[in-house]
Amino acid sequence: MAYFRTADLTEIPITTVVTTVTDAPLVLYNTWATELGLSTTATVYYLDDDDNVWGDIDINGYFLEGYQTVPTTNASFSSEGGFGFYLNPIADAAFNTQTGLTGISRMGLLVDRPDVFYAFHPIGLDCKTTGVKVQKTANTTIMSGTISLYSSSSPFITFATRFEANKITMVCSAVTTAVDHRLRLYTRGTTTTYLQTLELTQAIGDVRKLVFTVPAVSFYSFSGNITETSPIDTWRITTSKCSTSEVINTTTVTGAAYSMTSKISEPCNITIAPKIDYQWSANKIAVLGDFVTPSSPDTTPHLFKVTIAGTFGTTESSWNLTGTTTQGTATLTYVAALVNPVSIGPKLGTLVSI
Repeated sequence: MAYFRTADLTEIPITTVVTTVTDAPLVLYNTWATELGLSTTATVYYLDDDDNVWGDIDINGYFLEGYQTVPTTNASFSSEGGFGFYLNPIADAAFNTQTGLTGISRMGLLVDRPDVFYAFHPIGLDCKTTGVKVQKTANTTIMSGTISLYSSSSPFITFATRFEANKITMVCSAVTTAVDHRLRLYTRGTTTTYLQTLELTQAIGDVRKLVFTVPAVSFYSFSGNITETSPIDTWRITTSKCSTSEVINTTTVTGAAYSMTSKISEPCNITIAPKIDYQWSANKIAVLGDFVTPSSPDTTPHLFKVTIAGTFGTTESSWNLTGTTTQGTATLTYVAALVNPVSIGPKLGTLVSI
């Protein structure tokens, strides 16, 4: 599977189909388990608790498969009734807080907030999970359980969920109090900026089946070798549309070979340029390993690498074209004279995955 970064979460076209059904969720879970050759009673995770959220749920058949920056199957699950899905592996799975999201009265969250969040939470109530079971095959994960009232353990909603690549099937029992269903795409790291793709209130007595799908993604591979003769060995490779010059993907490589993926099937230009993180500027924090040019690279077209981190001073020192240069408290080592970017194209990628 190939992976690419979505610049804007609205690029993930989630389709939602909601129907009223008669299937009892726990009976449906047993049917799924039998179909997949799994136990109807065992569980690979213990998820019964109050005021908790788990960030180590490894889902085979991941909803966002193919839309991630890097491969991940990590999801989070809240005892209030909510799933979080991530484009990157979860960086910080520590429990954050029980909070009221806009339109969701109460929900548990991780420090590392999800990119896509689905909540099925009884309106205005403090809940807990009971009887949750999770089973997995290589390509599918099934889950069932009950969302109950914290104070009395009275069940409000039972559910059965089936995760497959790019698809979630969710069946929720007839409820004894109204349940809000919300599906949101969040700006990375926040729970304030989002695109809402589902806003449904499940009325008392209804049994609901919700199916969320995203289309399979076609990927195209671009690869080649850098033939520029230069001591520079770290390069920034950019793919852009020939028709509009829109940048599709950017990656950094060390050495002569490059390989990257894109979802664009039309002809593209490949631009190869030395990796430059920033130009010198007063009081700039210089990070170890960053590549830097003088403040006027047109008149001093040379590349330097930060070898001792620090902060640039208020006045730019002279740059040494051998050895090291001290700028404020930072030390930079000379790399080489800059070379002009090289453009290759038009070039068609090779279809590698659907």
